[in-house]
Amino acid sequence: MARLTAKDRKALPKSEFGEPSKRAYPMPDRSHAANAKARATQAVKSGRMSKAEEEKIDSKANRVLERGRGHESHERPKHSAEARHGTEKTMLKTRGVGERHEHAKREHTRHVEKLEEPRGAKKRVAAEHKGEAKAHERKGEERHERKMEHHKAVERRDDKREEHKKAEHKAVERKDHKREEHREHEGRKGAVHERGEREKAAEKKHGGAKAIHHHHWH
Repeated sequence: MARLTAKDRKALPKSEFGEPSKRAYPMPDRSHAANAKARATQAVKSGRMSKAEEEKIDSKANRVLERGRGHESHERPKHSAEARHGTEKTMLKTRGVGERHEHAKREHTRHVEKLEEPRGAKKRVAAEHKGEAKAHERKGEERHERKMEHHKAVERRDDKREEHKKAEHKAVERKDHKREEHREHEGRKGAVHERGEREKAAEKKHGGAKAIHHHHWH
């Protein structure tokens, strides 16, 4: 297969590419068409291309291959012995080219597979690392949520303790207030009783003095 330079590739029309929009898989001749089919097959195996895209590229490559065969078969035959000999040589040469193409295709497929193996391993490792990173992130989020829940529970418990302390303080204040009221009431009651006793004693004393005075007059 002749090497396609960047200049030659740029000069090719879009119609000679397996993927015209991407200008990928060039097919200027039969050898490149066969190579494009092999590359498309490998791309499907490695997951870089869908089956539908491969079929589209294969269909285009087959047309290029058939066109090449048709061009060879429609050459005008020569009747001379030299012409027949030349035709046989051409057929042998063509057959050899086809065999070389098939061999090159197989070699290219094996080479691409070898190249894709480390890529696939890297992709698997990257996917595993990504999965581990996500799992670690989920665990971190779960730990954070548990920590926040614990913090909220502690705050609720502290709030309840504070409310309980306030309620106890108010109860003590009410109890002290009642005790003070009772003390004041008892003080007033004692004062009233004492005043009554003094009044009784005074009346008794005054009554005795009055009786003595009456006795002296009689």
